[in-house]
Amino acid sequence: MTSTAASCLSSSVASTTRFATAAGGHSAARRRHASSPAAAATATATAPGGGSGSPSRWGQLVSPRRALARSPPLGEHDEETDYGGASRRGGSAAAAAAATDMDADARARLGANVTSSGCAFAVWAPHAEGISAVLLSGDDKMATAPESSLTRVPMSRGEGADAANWRCEIPLVAAGARYYFEVTMPGGHSFSRRDPWARHTEFDSDVAHVVDPATDFKWTATDWVRPAFDELIVYQLHVGTFTGRNDPQTAAAGVQPGSFMAVRVKLDYIASMGFNAIQLLPHTEFSGLWGYNPRLMHSVHGRYGTPKEFAAFVDAAHDRGIAVIVDLALHHGAAKENSLWEWDGWSEADNGVGGIYFEGSGVTNWGTMFAFWKQEVRHYLLEAPMTWLGEYQCDGVRVDSAHSMPADFVNDVSSEIRRRFPNRFIVGEHTPEGVRALHNLNLHSLWLHSATEDAPSLSRGWNGDLGRLESLVTLRPGYYANHQCVKYYLGSHDQCGKRPGHTHDLGHWVSRFGGRERWRARALARMWWAVMTVGQGVPMIFMGTETHQDGHWHTEMHTSMDWGLLPAGGAEMDVTGTESTPPLTGGAAYGREGVAAFAAANHVRRSHRALSFGTARVLHRDAAQGILAIERYHAETNERLICIINAGDGQWDAAGPYHVFVGEQWPEAEGFVEVYNSQSVPFGGWVGSGNAELGVVQQLFDHLPVALPKVGVIIMKQVNAAAASAAAAAAAAAAATDAAAAASAKTSAPRVAPEGIGADAAAKYTAVPPAVAVKAAVAVKAKAAAAAAAAAAAATTDAADAAADAAADAAPKSPEAPAMEEVEPIAEYSYEYSNSEVSVVVEAPPPPAPAQAQAASTSTSSTGTSSTDEAVDALAAKYASLYAAIAKGRAEKKKSEQPAVAAPAPVDDPPPPPAPPPPPLPLVA
Repeated sequence: MTSTAASCLSSSVASTTRFATAAGGHSAARRRHASSPAAAATATATAPGGGSGSPSRWGQLVSPRRALARSPPLGEHDEETDYGGASRRGGSAAAAAAATDMDADARARLGANVTSSGCAFAVWAPHAEGISAVLLSGDDKMATAPESSLTRVPMSRGEGADAANWRCEIPLVAAGARYYFEVTMPGGHSFSRRDPWARHTEFDSDVAHVVDPATDFKWTATDWVRPAFDELIVYQLHVGTFTGRNDPQTAAAGVQPGSFMAVRVKLDYIASMGFNAIQLLPHTEFSGLWGYNPRLMHSVHGRYGTPKEFAAFVDAAHDRGIAVIVDLALHHGAAKENSLWEWDGWSEADNGVGGIYFEGSGVTNWGTMFAFWKQEVRHYLLEAPMTWLGEYQCDGVRVDSAHSMPADFVNDVSSEIRRRFPNRFIVGEHTPEGVRALHNLNLHSLWLHSATEDAPSLSRGWNGDLGRLESLVTLRPGYYANHQCVKYYLGSHDQCGKRPGHTHDLGHWVSRFGGRERWRARALARMWWAVMTVGQGVPMIFMGTETHQDGHWHTEMHTSMDWGLLPAGGAEMDVTGTESTPPLTGGAAYGREGVAAFAAANHVRRSHRALSFGTARVLHRDAAQGILAIERYHAETNERLICIINAGDGQWDAAGPYHVFVGEQWPEAEGFVEVYNSQSVPFGGWVGSGNAELGVVQQLFDHLPVALPKVGVIIMKQVNAAAASAAAAAAAAAAATDAAAAASAKTSAPRVAPEGIGADAAAKYTAVPPAVAVKAAVAVKAKAAAAAAAAAAAATTDAADAAADAAADAAPKSPEAPAMEEVEPIAEYSYEYSNSEVSVVVEAPPPPAPAQAQAASTSTSSTGTSSTDEAVDALAAKYASLYAAIAKGRAEKKKSEQPAVAAPAPVDDPPPPPAPPPPPLPLVA
């Protein structure tokens, strides 16, 4: 402290009775606050901030605009613009009034709170004989600081309802000042203590730093808009182990691994995958390893960084469209290095359980429970989430082990968050996870633990339990909104982590199914993430799952997030997984494929409101094969998706498609296009596993024929004519891009076929060199895109003709203009369908022999025409005849239903309206 400050301090102490230690009156207070839980009702109902419980004396958080008044007065020529854009002058009456109001609030709160003239210190210590605030000069260490560098300021005990609190205000003390509290017990014994309400602490000592959020934190993401709860896609990470292992990007950034600033370096990686929320494991000051042994509730973990750095991390996340959810363990204190243990020196005489913060409580499996029967303790804990949501602008709170706390307390926390911060997400961990807990505790959402057992049980070979699969996709009874449950089938920290001595921890997902080298383990990870993104609920993964990291997670370097599983340690990686140079093999390829699959699924969810806000209805059940089809529908946008999950090992290609019941065709629908396939080639799947090359797939009455891969998920989007034309144009552009890539592709070693795709498919996969395969696929896409574009043009012409001649509406479509199909060569197609509407039987010509089909991908005819082109032409003609026959059958049936000679309608009888589209489909629990 400077000599000027010390002189001012001495003068202030000498002239202000608040700095004198109060004599008398504290013995009664000590007896009152040492009472049993039964006496709690008669002890005191006021907040430790004093007063009768009014919001200002309970430490209610202050808006950033009003908090500006807390900073020192501006000089004559200084000017500052507040958050609303208004200029604040130090001498203005408004600023003076705000400063007075904020000073009163700061002086009523506990902890160290900056005022317009200094800093107000306050602490709850009912059994102390005396308390002093001790200031340290410069960077002196507490243990070695000379007495001359310490400034002790006695604190005075409050009066009446405030008698258990000690207070003082020290002039000219500002943000950054270092301090601790010195407690004196009856008999003269003294010892140091941390400030329980400190925002910034030095991990290995009792020293804390004064923090002023109004001036310390700089917020730049002014256009940040929090995602709606239903839109959240969550990435869970542990700050201490997310960075540093095989991590050249963090090293190049020059920041300390395992810190807030290191995670900030990785925000672009998280954002590029489409995650719009991060859930941190506990970041408050803790002992132990994972964070669930809190030492203090309002201070950042010193080994992760400073309050300024945490605020900068939150601001940077917001700038990238990412919400930050913090995880708070409010039910117990740290088992070791507990900063609140016997804080004022007193402990229960009979068993010595913890002192004022733990008096009369119990013991949990993780540490001693807080004394929830005491109003002062409840207030301390309740204000913790308010600190992180208010001062640090975080976007949500996870309440750890809510079942370990009194239900009324959890409800109080949730209700207060809803009152002060109505747009912040409150998710609870509660066992059991029934919907009753969601409502009784006033939470927005619950973690679904049981699903982490259900998904693995369905992954060890299909067992016929279609009801369990359905429960993983739709909401359970009693839930009514997507956001009301958080689903993490691939595991959270609890499943992916392994603590020393524990035997039930499972490890990362792929490690439970043979490791990341096993194709099936990776395919299952892709499938279950797709199930989460297409289903109802908030999807979440734990760090490393997206790279197919195996083993288990813990806080050692070799169990941390492994950036070596990604190309260049994840820096500037193309998350689409489509780059062809340089070719990747082994671990890096697996990591890139995983990231690409997760990113694509996230993109589909975020770009289709039906998946976040829409209803869900089961349309198709096939218990024998393990296939479930879910319709997601969003009424406001009339968006309809058919999400088909194949949890079994059967597979169907375009030559012999699987037929999914989708109901009667909608009048405006042109067909369906595939928008996601978890077994696409960039994700680790195989060519022909899905329907992308087919373009618009036509519905055949109430069924949709689709290629369906094993252990996979495909999403088919219903499109109208305009969307189909746009899809054709996009396919043509994609084909051009593929052509350019194929031109530069180089022949390399034979490819290794994915596991379990069948002998025929594997033989075709491995027999064709990569460059030839790419060129063949490009040829198919280009031909199909051209056919689709021609179909779109023909459809437009037909529409114009129909407007001029109503009779044209009943005419069948031209075989030369099939309805928007993008196709690849398939062996044969035979389909027979009969219902009350129309009967159609179409037989395709026999396919070429297998040897001829295989040669078609590598040979060219004597006339220079690719056999792939010929196959596409044949297939297009075949599909054209099929769709023309269907259209003709419908037209003939429509014509047969009309009277031979239409009688003129009466003048006063208008024609009947057109049939309405199918009604919105109801939610299926």
